[in-house]
Amino acid sequence: MIYGLIVPTFLTLYVVSALYASLGETFGIHPIDESE
Repeated sequence: MIYGLIVPTFLTLYVVSALYASLGETFGIHPIDESE
């Protein structure tokens, strides 16, 4: 089933983005949100 493959992919992307956000706050950089 495709649905069973899409869900884990989005969960992985969510976790990675969350890690990027935490690292950005730790080092004072924001690679994803450069608008501010």
